[in-house]
Amino acid sequence: NNQHKSTPSHNIGNLLLQRTIQTQLYYLADLRDEPTYAWLRSFLDQNHLDDRGRFNELDGIHYSWHDYLHQLQNAPPFTITVQLAPPRLSAQQKRNPYLAQQVSGKSYEETINPAQIYQTIKAVARSLEKEWADDLASLAASDRERVRLYFDREVPRLQTQEYREREYYLKMQVVAGGEGDDQGTPLYKLNARLVARFA
Repeated sequence: NNQHKSTPSHNIGNLLLQRTIQTQLYYLADLRDEPTYAWLRSFLDQNHLDDRGRFNELDGIHYSWHDYLHQLQNAPPFTITVQLAPPRLSAQQKRNPYLAQQVSGKSYEETINPAQIYQTIKAVARSLEKEWADDLASLAASDRERVRLYFDREVPRLQTQEYREREYYLKMQVVAGGEGDDQGTPLYKLNARLVARFA
């Protein structure tokens, strides 16, 4: 069944799947796995999702997360032929008739296995889930503190040594969000903003 299904807006499961797909697209682009990248974007018509996280709507998935994963897991594997672009010749090489005749783009066959992609998507989603749980807990703690200050109406107490040490530790942490950063998922900063909007 390839018809789009209506989904409730601002569903945390759908948002998690959306950002999981975008994160996996980032990894595929980084690995230059163009066949899998193109297929994942086209699967169930998700071409609007990008690998840099620029699409940041809260309800960008056309299916519910459950329906999407079910169809991904059960889609059959298939083989495609990938045609490589021919190598570029220098001006001197082009004057060589033998080389000019031999140059042609090579091709190879690659199998797209949706069931394996499904397992990868689940693994990426688990990584995002851990990051988001921390982000949501931090937002909840900030909200509780604002409520406490509002009702107490007291001058904030002097910061304790423990509080200052914790703040220093947090500031010193490397925030994931760029290439070459192995401290978290590559779209961490953008994801954190979306989680804050969702909350």
